[in-house]
Amino acid sequence: MASFQYRAYDAGGRLVSGQLDSATRETALDALRRQGALPVEITATDATESRSRYGLSLLRRGTLPDATLALVIRELATLLEADLPLDDALRLIALQPTLDARARRSVDGVLQRVLAGTSLSEALASEAPAFPEIVARLVAAGEQSGGLARPLAALASDLERRVALRTTLRDALIYPLVLLAAAVVALSVVVGVLVPAIAPLFDEAGVAAPPVIAVLRDLQALVATRWPLLVAAFLALVVLLALAGERAGIRRGVDALVLRLPVAGPLVQRRETARLAATLATLLGNGVAMLDAMRIAGTAQTNHVYRAATAGMTERLASGSMLSGEIAASGLYAELAQRMIAIGERTGDLPGMLARLARIEETALQRGLERIAGLVAPLLTVAIGLFVGAIILSVMDAVLGLNELALR
Repeated sequence: MASFQYRAYDAGGRLVSGQLDSATRETALDALRRQGALPVEITATDATESRSRYGLSLLRRGTLPDATLALVIRELATLLEADLPLDDALRLIALQPTLDARARRSVDGVLQRVLAGTSLSEALASEAPAFPEIVARLVAAGEQSGGLARPLAALASDLERRVALRTTLRDALIYPLVLLAAAVVALSVVVGVLVPAIAPLFDEAGVAAPPVIAVLRDLQALVATRWPLLVAAFLALVVLLALAGERAGIRRGVDALVLRLPVAGPLVQRRETARLAATLATLLGNGVAMLDAMRIAGTAQTNHVYRAATAGMTERLASGSMLSGEIAASGLYAELAQRMIAIGERTGDLPGMLARLARIEETALQRGLERIAGLVAPLLTVAIGLFVGAIILSVMDAVLGLNELALR
């Protein structure tokens, strides 16, 4: 039995905190939900549980990929809209050939709970973290309103747009990465093959090797004699970076630094604005309460500065604040977001304005990424060509100088 500290919203919307004993973190979350509370944060205070979670943090599997979630949710929405029984719909989804083994197990787990009499929203919540909380909340709202297909289709569309944006970014990076790989291969051939064959000739001639040859020879000797140490140092650096990423303070500091960068900062602002707006639009448009929607939207944000700001806004919204005022006071969102949210609050169509804001920010983000990728590719081509070409020309110049010495 472990002890857990928690912060949660009670049935009256007040933020409360306390401690409870439970076997696992999941059972503690279930206990809070049965009490009508909405957990915001829950951490283990028991040393054994904390060490266990920390030691397994690098091996723990989280939410299913967005592409997989989009496929599962889109199929479920389509089948339910066709009036197929829920259990048959889940069986068909589990047979999808494009799903991996983990996704099949998660869908099968939902199916078994549904067959045992559990509601779909509770079954999805029990399969966390494979299915994020937003899925269970939307399904719960659909169960209360009598329609599941509409909220699931809205969530699937949101996930599909997110996957499309990520695919655009990945495709834009393929060419620069190929260029970098080619440069590494060319430099490896020069350092590993050409330099070891040329450097002894200068020693035999009794002259000092040119600076480029000397530096490359020293680099080749270092790699040849110290490669186990270099590999160990690289692996240690990877582990240290992964462990540092587990600390909230370090992650937030890095995210804050990224926001100050001249090019990356505005792109991150657009991405986080789009995620907040799209998630809130989907949740609010399908009957989820504002406080629940804000809390879930905060977990969808990847930048920890924005995530912390959203948590603070949620607490103040519980005290009667307006979302537009909190957005403006945070200083993290552009004026467009502030104005559109304020208009949505005045007209009573906040979900519609949030959806429009999300589309605007997603379009602007995609164009910005494409523009940057279009500039990076030629600049990187020129830079790599100059770097590798300078090394090769230096080596060839040294070879020609050696021939002149031989002729004299």
